[in-house]
Amino acid sequence: MGSPRPRRVWIAVAVAAVVAVAVITVVQSRTTPAASPTSAGSAAEARDAAPAAVAASGRPGIGNERRVAAAVADEVERRPPPGPVFARGRVFGPSPLPAALLRVIAYDGRHYVVCDHLTVDLAADGTFVVCGVDDGRRVRLFLDVQAAGCAPVPPVDFAPGAVDLQVHLVPAGSIVAQVLVAAGLATAPSLLVAEVRAAGEQEWQQCEPVGADDGALRFEATGLAAATFALRVRLRGEPDALFEAAGLVVYPGDRLLAPSLQAIDLRHVCTARLRLVDRDGRPLDVSFLCVPTRVDRVDEYLNGFEHGVATVAGRSQLDVVVVAPGWRPVRVRGGVRDRDVVMAPALAVRLVVDGLPPAAPDHWYCVTAVPATGGLVASLALEDFVDAAIAVPVGADGVAHCVLPEPGVVTFRLWRYEQPTDPVRGQVAEQTATVLVDGERRWLLDPAAVASARRQLGR
Repeated sequence: MGSPRPRRVWIAVAVAAVVAVAVITVVQSRTTPAASPTSAGSAAEARDAAPAAVAASGRPGIGNERRVAAAVADEVERRPPPGPVFARGRVFGPSPLPAALLRVIAYDGRHYVVCDHLTVDLAADGTFVVCGVDDGRRVRLFLDVQAAGCAPVPPVDFAPGAVDLQVHLVPAGSIVAQVLVAAGLATAPSLLVAEVRAAGEQEWQQCEPVGADDGALRFEATGLAAATFALRVRLRGEPDALFEAAGLVVYPGDRLLAPSLQAIDLRHVCTARLRLVDRDGRPLDVSFLCVPTRVDRVDEYLNGFEHGVATVAGRSQLDVVVVAPGWRPVRVRGGVRDRDVVMAPALAVRLVVDGLPPAAPDHWYCVTAVPATGGLVASLALEDFVDAAIAVPVGADGVAHCVLPEPGVVTFRLWRYEQPTDPVRGQVAEQTATVLVDGERRWLLDPAAVASARRQLGR
């Protein structure tokens, strides 16, 4: 078992009915097929660097001119005064040029970092200069480009002193699809996920419906490079597509209205209302998730629900796990119908750790509790959703307050952290115990284990 993970952020998504046509924007982080980086290095290396460089740059949504313009204004406001000319080039594209943001990204072999000491000044005629002083680091430099209404631009790999850098902007294309849904999905459109993927790529680019009109949801994937795409629609969290189409050819600036995408019939998908109640039948006002039970589930972030009520969807059967902080997970399966879900409180354990040496100013102790083997959490791989292995601090009195998602055999691990600069951790001890009810448990440490952990940390 690995080291403790940081606490997962609960995302509660309020689903509302909107009586307007939904437009979904997908930002594609892909290269235009006909384009290649201008570089002293290879085009292939620059293409490989694109995803990480784009992620490091915090790029705004392509196709959203206001966001790009705001990003440009923010960049100009925070940049230092121009320095010596570091490199020169020109942007080619539609006339007049759209709002564009150009930044320099450095790659040191491990990390991509925005170079705040290098600024890019773009003139109205498309010429630009990279200004600043070489900081002497041995890094690869890329020019990261974002332009409103244009297809993604491959990163431009360059060296200090370059005078002929070229950036080519191409109008972005889009794909429009319309999905026919039953009334339940029309009022809870975020249960569906629409995705597009260019030929030859592995990752789907996700978008979500945000409204409905007369039982139809509309999707428009924008900011697409010229390429051949596939489009699929599925339920959030489920890997299997409800609908999929391939061979969708998008040309620069083209808005593709393929006939096969204008009446996608998903009216067979049903919805149900789940209401969380306690053992006495009283409604619970809590935030929670409905997690598909399939271990090959997809989507890092699932739909979150608030106030103890959820709308869920399925073709004919439901099989989800309700996960709420402070409550035991409950599996819900059977027909797609409205129902109450009875919840039980999670186990509260007051763990008293005996034998800990006094904590120095720069170190502390934490406890993690690995969920019961053979339980619902372990068997359905729900650890991330129930905050399993979250580090719980041990107080000066040697007490850690642990919350266990379900009863059973639990493994407690004690960790020692030291932080003069970066945290250094080491496992001190481990104990396996059967926990069936709330209450206090005592853990008597082996002095030899504590001494061994200190040696491992070099203290």
